[in-house]
Amino acid sequence: MRSDGFQPLFLKDVFAWMGQGRESGDRSVLPCESVPIPARRADADIMMALIEGYETRTALAIRYQSLTTAEPSQRVICPHHIVDHGPRVHVRAWDDRRRIFTDFVVGRILSAAPEPSYPWVDQVADTLWHETVTVRLAPHPGLSDTQRAVVEREHCMQGGEVAVPVRKAMVLYLLDGLGLLEAVREGDGTPDVARSVRCVDAAALRPLLPAATAQPHDHAPRMGEAIGAMP
Repeated sequence: MRSDGFQPLFLKDVFAWMGQGRESGDRSVLPCESVPIPARRADADIMMALIEGYETRTALAIRYQSLTTAEPSQRVICPHHIVDHGPRVHVRAWDDRRRIFTDFVVGRILSAAPEPSYPWVDQVADTLWHETVTVRLAPHPGLSDTQRAVVEREHCMQGGEVAVPVRKAMVLYLLDGLGLLEAVREGDGTPDVARSVRCVDAAALRPLLPAATAQPHDHAPRMGEAIGAMP
């Protein structure tokens, strides 16, 4: 029990602290529950092929079922990162078919085998991965003064904004997770008021997004063709 004059000696990530307390069996810690999401398939054989391909710098021949095509396609890829953004797990890789670095949903890779005859394309050439951009968020302009104040408090804003640095290749997933993707893609970054926040710099971020007709979780921004491709 804290006394009225209690002051913490140092700041903690309260959610991490609560999780550690529950894991240690401390029943005095307020329980914290996570919302479940559907299981995401990632076959062990596919994951091992991706891991071994990266470790040995050996390209992989994969069979991939995109949601933009009716039938699976054959690709040769050079994987360099696994990206877990919640709903789906992607592998970031060089795609020989389109000659760009892009993202593939791991659960949609139907088969993967070494392709040692294909020269390895290193991640150093993936410009969109190595460059970052700042996504600036602010309270929705339709909120009242007290609503704005609580949104600023909730999102740890300073001066009415919060800046979120993110890899250019992952802007799509950040905006999608915040429910701001269509507001940035089609407008000035201001969504329905129920979202509570807006994106301040929509115009600067829009070139990093795929066309509205593309599946948002199938591939990386088309801008990669211009600045992330190898000759």
